[in-house]
Amino acid sequence: MNIQTRNIRPSRRKNRRDAEGLSIGTKLFVVLNVAIALSAVFLIANYRISLNQNISGIEAQSVRYQQKIHDLNREVEALQVRREKLCAWSHIRGRIAQLGLDLRMPDPFQVQRLVVNFDDRPAAGETILDGKLAMSQDWSAAGNVNQ
Repeated sequence: MNIQTRNIRPSRRKNRRDAEGLSIGTKLFVVLNVAIALSAVFLIANYRISLNQNISGIEAQSVRYQQKIHDLNREVEALQVRREKLCAWSHIRGRIAQLGLDLRMPDPFQVQRLVVNFDDRPAAGETILDGKLAMSQDWSAAGNVNQ
C-alpha cells in the first residue's frame, strides 16, 4: 500500500490566512452596520408595541363610551315614557282632582295676543324705534276685541 502525503508549505498557509484576515477598520465597520440594523429592528418593534398599546387603550375607552351612550339612551327612553305618562289626560285629571283645582274659561282680561311681524319693513300701524321694529299688541279675550 502506497500512501503518499502531500507536503504543504507553511509559508503558503500563513500567507493565505493573512490575506483572508480583515483589518480592524473593516471589522469595526461590519460591527457598526450590524448594530445599526439591530437597533433599527429594535426601535421598529418597540414602536409597534407602543402603537398596539395605544390602540388597545383607545378600544377600551371606546367600549366604555359606547356603554355610557347605551345607558344614557335607556335613561332618555325611560324619561320619555315618564313624560308621556305625566302628560296623559288621565294623570292630569287625577292631579286636578287631588289638588282640588276647578277649571273654567279665562276671564277676558287674562288673555292677550301678541302679533309679531318678522319682515324687515314695518307693517301698517307699526313704528320703527332705534332701528328695531316695535311690536303691536292686539288685546283680545275669547274672541272679543277690546279697543
